[in-house]
Amino acid sequence: MKDFGSFAIDIYLKKFPETKLWAQIRKENSGSLALAQSLGFELSDTPPPGGQDFVTMTTFT
Repeated sequence: MKDFGSFAIDIYLKKFPETKLWAQIRKENSGSLALAQSLGFELSDTPPPGGQDFVTMTTFT
């Protein structure tokens, strides 16, 4: 999954280089959190619109 995610992100950012990517993930979903981190996402200080059960992650590009 990481290879495909990285492939898709690379293509998207080549077409839209100014884009800031984000992910909203449930706190208990450790697999998705690890995948997002492996793709370069970092935890954001922005409160998630989904409520306390979620975290928001953004890219640092």
